[in-house]
Amino acid sequence: GEYQRLPMREDDEGRIWARSETLGLDLYWDEGVLRCWDPAAQEWLLNAEEEHEERLAERARRIAEQTAREVAEERAEQERAGRIVAEERSEQDRAAREAAEERSQEERAARESAERLAAELQAELRRLRGEE
Repeated sequence: GEYQRLPMREDDEGRIWARSETLGLDLYWDEGVLRCWDPAAQEWLLNAEEEHEERLAERARRIAEQTAREVAEERAEQERAGRIVAEERSEQDRAAREAAEERSQEERAARESAERLAAELQAELRRLRGEE
């Protein structure tokens, strides 16, 4: 290739531009900034500064998404831990109720046994006194 000067035009908005058939782009000089229009895609191409800003914004979005995922995972882990603690407390409460019921039954049996023994001893005492 050899450098070829592109014919410059002015659009209705007063912008200076030229078409590059080699690049397949329209090149605009807009307030001191070179802009490229892709007529096939019907869109402006990003300039270096815009591309840099887009990359930074995308990186910020990825970081925000990752942070949100990590926060959600931490919350889920805390909820799981909370459920485990609640289940353990529930199991401890159940075990305590069962132990209390067992103690109550043992105390009832001991009281009944003591009452029988007391009745037997009273009967023996009456027999020994000759009251029977």
